[in-house]
Amino acid sequence: MNSQPNLICRFILLKTRSNRISDILRRLSLRNKIIGGYAVALSIAVGGTIAGLTLGNYYQQQASTSQDSANQQGQILSDLQVAMLWTLPTREFVPLLKKPQEFEQHKSELSERAEKIKQLINELQGSPQTTATKELDRLLSKDYRVAEKFYQQLEVVLNQIKPQMLQPQSSGAAKKLITDFTGGPEFGAIVSSAYDLTTFIKSAGEQEKKAKDALTEAENLRNQIIAIGMVLSVLFAAVLAFSTSRAIAFSNFQKSKQQKRGLC
Repeated sequence: MNSQPNLICRFILLKTRSNRISDILRRLSLRNKIIGGYAVALSIAVGGTIAGLTLGNYYQQQASTSQDSANQQGQILSDLQVAMLWTLPTREFVPLLKKPQEFEQHKSELSERAEKIKQLINELQGSPQTTATKELDRLLSKDYRVAEKFYQQLEVVLNQIKPQMLQPQSSGAAKKLITDFTGGPEFGAIVSSAYDLTTFIKSAGEQEKKAKDALTEAENLRNQIIAIGMVLSVLFAAVLAFSTSRAIAFSNFQKSKQQKRGLC
């Protein structure tokens, strides 16, 4: 029951304020009206530009951050996949069986390769994007264990190859150790885990593309808001110019009329 009187009171209050504004505008001189009108037009243009820049920069920053994160994650995932597939025992060590020094050198690099894989996995697991993807987080935990076991077992196998086995006449036994290991479960597991990363690498690429599209949309939004502000400003200025010309013409007409009366 009280809602109707409240609405009436609000209407009266708005009407009173509107009348006050109209009275103030009528009391302004033509010069002040022109100045005030162009000030409003300029404010619309400046306000539209500021709003466009503010909103556009905000959404651009968000899209740019998403793009950088997706790009970084995709790059690290690719590096991890390459690192996991880098050590191919048969291809790498069998040709070196007749080159003892190079064989030992490559063998000494295995610990560094294993450490590199762990570092990449730790870096990915520390990323907010990874923690938000449970499947990827589980896969990385699995990759850590698989890589650790692979390099541990490979080191055991290579340590069984004694210097005397690196002679041409006795390299057959060493070759068999390496090829048997390559056909075993440890090597199969690390290859399989590496290829499982492909899905997430593609996903990171898709996210980067979406972020890039969002970046373009943010740029378009900024330009549209600025353009709308400029158009409104021009329209307001055009209306103001038309109204001003009419007001000036009416003022001149009134003065002319008064002068004629004075002559009579």
